[in-house]
Amino acid sequence: MQKIIYLTILWFCNIFLFGQSEEKKIKSITTSVDKINKDTAEYATKVYSNHNELKDLQGFYKNGQLRKIIYKRDLIQGYYLTEYYFLENKLIYVYEKQDIWDPLKGGSPKATPLDSLFKRVKNTYEGSFYFFDKQMLDKTIKDDRVFKSGAIIDNENKEKFILDSAKECMEELNSIK
Repeated sequence: MQKIIYLTILWFCNIFLFGQSEEKKIKSITTSVDKINKDTAEYATKVYSNHNELKDLQGFYKNGQLRKIIYKRDLIQGYYLTEYYFLENKLIYVYEKQDIWDPLKGGSPKATPLDSLFKRVKNTYEGSFYFFDKQMLDKTIKDDRVFKSGAIIDNENKEKFILDSAKECMEELNSIK
């Protein structure tokens, strides 16, 4: 009897998730991300710091399952922030942001200590990426970065890079006892 109930629930979940339109999946992901952000204070936290690379990695867990990773990098030219969101240990959403020092706001590379309020920087890049079953459903990118000649930036093929980066962050967090 329990097997029949389990199979029935599984069947309904598959119809609900796989039968949804892309728009409904994105809306569902957005709702899940909002809930994860709202509940973050209740989660157990793991912190991985590597000051040689000037990066901080925080993992937020609920009932032993990873829900969110915040990956911060403090570099000479500014800040990088990536947030990964998970549902049932599967990547559902990624938010990326890059802020660079803005001389017009009094900022200069490493002339001021870490500016936690981000008053001396300007946003040059922001990206939102929606995932379902290891496939990118949608993305929104605002990219105002200026690169020296020869730099290669590939915003069109980020899916594999994001999936690999999320896996690497998970492995680093899992290395913490």
